[in-house]
Amino acid sequence: LKPTRQGQTPLTLMPAYDDEHEALRVVRAIIETLDSNQSLGEVAILYRTHTQSRLFEEFLIKSKLPYHIVGGWRFFERKEIKDLMAYMRLFYFPDDGLAYKRAIKLGKRRLNSFLSWQQDIKDKTKLTTQEVLNQIIKISQYTQKLNEVMPEDKARLENIFELVNFAGSNPNFVDFFEKASLFGHEEVDHRNRWQASGDKINLMTVHAAKGLEFQTVFITGLEAGLFPHFLSKQIDEVEEERRLFYVALTRAKNKVYLSYAARRRVWGRYQNQKPSPFLDEIPDRLIEVDQL
Repeated sequence: LKPTRQGQTPLTLMPAYDDEHEALRVVRAIIETLDSNQSLGEVAILYRTHTQSRLFEEFLIKSKLPYHIVGGWRFFERKEIKDLMAYMRLFYFPDDGLAYKRAIKLGKRRLNSFLSWQQDIKDKTKLTTQEVLNQIIKISQYTQKLNEVMPEDKARLENIFELVNFAGSNPNFVDFFEKASLFGHEEVDHRNRWQASGDKINLMTVHAAKGLEFQTVFITGLEAGLFPHFLSKQIDEVEEERRLFYVALTRAKNKVYLSYAARRRVWGRYQNQKPSPFLDEIPDRLIEVDQL
């Protein structure tokens, strides 16, 4: 890495109050970067797990910044999210034919159990969306066949946890569905110079970033238990996480931003987070801190 200009270090640390604030800070920093006429395609947001993309997608859409997921699907296009959202729509909108068709494909026994429970609820507005979603997951036994040891199943479980987080931050069902609809109906304004260019910001896991390079890279979620991941308890696995962090750092040709949140939603509730130990391994002289 080379300094971007005289007196500026190539690594900028951006602490955040929580995961939403982290996404907001990253998107604001991207807009500042774009003001220097940098191409959208030269910007990448990296994260340890696919589930972290959801908040970045939300804030990019709000800012009308086009993006694409490298090596994966947008959050609300993922199968497990579509499945559970079908149940959610059936709960609040029983006449939704498309939701019913998707739910019945997931199994008649599952659907009958769901419908039986649904009929017992007299006032749906007394339940938060998180309470409804948690009950749907329980009744449908959706997660029981997912084995967290298998990488694909583990990713699906993490996406389900993030949907619970989404419900936790949108307890009212009207807000829940309105915000979810934003992800599926991204407006394109060709008068917007960023959208008119056809370029898109790159969102991807660190694994998917191997072999790629960008002018500006944001390495996000640098928290203990997230990066390095909490499953990497063995010494050799922690070392592999360290190598992944090195991969992330070396994806940038010019500028690196490092971000972490002081607290993050886990199963819909905030959990205090500690900065990644990897940050302590970087010499202070190489980092400038963008204070809150």
